[in-house]
Amino acid sequence: MTKYLFALAAFSLISGCAGTSKDTGDSGSIVDTDDTNTVDFAMTGHDGNGFAGDCANGLCIYRISTTTPGGNFELDMTETGDSFLYTENHTAFALETTNADGSETYRLDLDWVTDLDDVVANQTTLFNPNVSDGAIFDRTTWYFGAESADGSDFDCRVTGQDPDYYSDWCTTVVR
Repeated sequence: MTKYLFALAAFSLISGCAGTSKDTGDSGSIVDTDDTNTVDFAMTGHDGNGFAGDCANGLCIYRISTTTPGGNFELDMTETGDSFLYTENHTAFALETTNADGSETYRLDLDWVTDLDDVVANQTTLFNPNVSDGAIFDRTTWYFGAESADGSDFDCRVTGQDPDYYSDWCTTVVR
């Protein structure tokens, strides 16, 4: 069960997102609404995956890969399969590597906690295998978002229990 998030992230190339001021081009690139030229920013990166997550040994590691330098990264996790709708928001992704093809991979490390009072944004997470014997992942929906470094373009992905929960933010669903 500790590899559950990683399994969710092992998907093929995904196109852009709606729900922003940007339009999605036919090729999956974001279209710049100022001059309608296709720009080369997307959450894809060197391995073809726009995002990844893995929890093991007390640490959850999340990655967002972008085709060009990015910024303003966001990970939202909501326990959509529960009437309580517990949510965490994390934004402290840091550049992990610049890949040979020019894409970049950003990383966020979150330590596991099992008590709601111990959750600290960008440092710890209640979404881990020690909560409900890992069953929390079956009730969770993840939102991953990123902007281009200059803030002119945006891309996102949603996966998990109820992707419609984030439909106002992002319509690119990874199942």
